[in-house]
Amino acid sequence: MKALITSAGLGSRIPELKNTNKSLIKIGNKTLISRAIDSLNSHGIRDIYVITGHNAKKVEKEITDRATPIFNPFYKTSGIIVSMWLAKQFLEKEDFIFMTNDVLFDPRLIDRCLMSKKDIVIPIERKGGYTKEDSKVIVRKGMIIKTGKNLPLSKTSGEFGHMAVFSKKGGQQLFNKIESFILEEKINSYLMDVFNALIEDGVHLYPVDITGIPRIEIDYMMDLISARKKIFPLIK
Repeated sequence: MKALITSAGLGSRIPELKNTNKSLIKIGNKTLISRAIDSLNSHGIRDIYVITGHNAKKVEKEITDRATPIFNPFYKTSGIIVSMWLAKQFLEKEDFIFMTNDVLFDPRLIDRCLMSKKDIVIPIERKGGYTKEDSKVIVRKGMIIKTGKNLPLSKTSGEFGHMAVFSKKGGQQLFNKIESFILEEKINSYLMDVFNALIEDGVHLYPVDITGIPRIEIDYMMDLISARKKIFPLIK
């Protein structure tokens, strides 16, 4: 099992990150990226790739000897799928776990994701209510049938946990679809757009319920405050 962490984005919704990177936000005495690597290591995953871009040198310094950096020279003009595409040569023939750099999570989230042996596994958190900013999913008959931020709240089954596990077959399906997006010049598409295209092609995406496991995506300053004051104290 390998791992991919995307860490190229500008994090522009938190102005304080202009001279740093979300990966380098400190929670307690460790950065987010160090916490993610520690969690992966605790599950025996040490072959880790980190896509860098914004303030790449600072991120590379933080992960020295713990992960392999892959620089995305297009990070200012493209979205996450280009970052993922750059890791294809290292991951397309392997099982791997994917995560973004802006999530503080309890390591038990990885346990839950690795329990399933399906080709594409997507963690979802069931909540009492959802916001427009939540990346939402609809589940029917044990499979994800739609993903996106603009889904009807009444039909939403959960929030995407910003992590996914791919078998060798699932990874090949993912990268083939990303390639088609890039060839069609859809370089600013979201990962959830790729998920929807896979679903339309008949590829099965299986949810795994992570409700109750502490986690938070850090998009805004308020999220960072919540991460430090509410979520971090709950993490084992």
